[in-house]
Amino acid sequence: MDIYKMREMKNAIRRIESTSKVTGTAQYLDDLEMQGMAYGGIIRSPYPHAKVLSIDFSEVKKMPGVLGTLTPDDVPQVHFNVTGSLKNPSLIEDQSILTWHPLHEGDRICAVVAEDKETLHRALEAVKIEYEVLPASMTIDQSIKEGARIINPEFYQDNFYCHKVGTRGEVEEGFEKSDYIFEGPYRTPTQHPIPMEPVSCIAYWNRDNKLHTWATSQVPYQDRRILAAQFGIPESDVSCHRAMIGGAFGAREEMYHQDVAAALSRLIYRPVKIINNRSDEMTATAVRHASYSKVKMGCTKDGQMVAFHQVMYTNGGSYCTHSPLVTAAPDRTTCRTSAMTASALRPMPLSPARSAATATRRARLAAKASLTMPAAKWAGIRSSSAMTTSSSPAKRTTSSKSSLPSPGSPSAPPTSSSASPSVPASTAASRAGRRWRKKTSSYPCG
Repeated sequence: MDIYKMREMKNAIRRIESTSKVTGTAQYLDDLEMQGMAYGGIIRSPYPHAKVLSIDFSEVKKMPGVLGTLTPDDVPQVHFNVTGSLKNPSLIEDQSILTWHPLHEGDRICAVVAEDKETLHRALEAVKIEYEVLPASMTIDQSIKEGARIINPEFYQDNFYCHKVGTRGEVEEGFEKSDYIFEGPYRTPTQHPIPMEPVSCIAYWNRDNKLHTWATSQVPYQDRRILAAQFGIPESDVSCHRAMIGGAFGAREEMYHQDVAAALSRLIYRPVKIINNRSDEMTATAVRHASYSKVKMGCTKDGQMVAFHQVMYTNGGSYCTHSPLVTAAPDRTTCRTSAMTASALRPMPLSPARSAATATRRARLAAKASLTMPAAKWAGIRSSSAMTTSSSPAKRTTSSKSSLPSPGSPSAPPTSSSASPSVPASTAASRAGRRWRKKTSSYPCG
């Protein structure tokens, strides 16, 4: 079909919300007002790992306009997973509504509800909390090193959420057929989508024991399931309304503050609105996992990749959330011979070879697109494999290091135009400082 005709067909269907958005009449969540609405706020941990020794609300309760307060002891003691996916054994339910033991900066400690925003801000500043600051692991390297402190021993025996291994074809045979082999370490940083609209919600618990929520959520049905489980009520008693969303990019595929707003609303039986400030948005909302990969690729002289091996770790943060799903996500087409291992630490990502998701003292992670794909594209390839679950990360070995050969040295590739291999500039081999060598009979497992 002609591309111009396809565009005409596409443009013939108007988006439902397009007129209200371009005319400025769209109602975003902070535009919503309800009779008797109060305002809620959450106090978060300023430390990546700590224990709360005491919470003092004495000054707060003297303030006119303060309607109620919540500590971890005042909310249901139910663990849950905030992910916007169907319930799955790999999605460990390891979070609490409020906690005495924050595992990352921005973890939720206590909450306050007040008549107006100004009173709420003064009340939040008046809360006095005493912390015992504890050691923290902030990176993948710190979490996977031998003897690393277990980040969440209540639920895990190590710092790995999950471990995936997948292969396609005969990888070793592919490397035997390769004219050139390129290998090296790669890292991708954490990325935050930073939508213009911050995380927002309204919850109303009425006298009939029915809960209504309005939220900037991409997964209202999963929100309903989680809220019903948290408060011990049937899903039919929970109504989740999706408000107009001012940007999401996958970061709204999990539940945020609806549970805290619901708990505050149940105190006063009035609608309660909670709006993140920008600081909350940066420390306590979903980001794309950071990753560390060891990649090895084999190619022929004409630039065709014939073998690929990768070991990848992703930074899964302090709670499980989406990490096992993200670690297993990259089911794309690579080459005919590929291997991969993935481990989800409580930090990590994944692609054909080995991958794992690991735990660190970072905020929650989002499902945002496969974490492996940016790393794979950066290395100039796309990778895929069928994944199988393993109870623990596979053993990893490393090969001896060698410096990048200089032109004309015995181990350097030919430099003449007639003999030079046609290797795409986008491959990892073209990256400065990466090891570039001729075919070898062995390759590292990572």
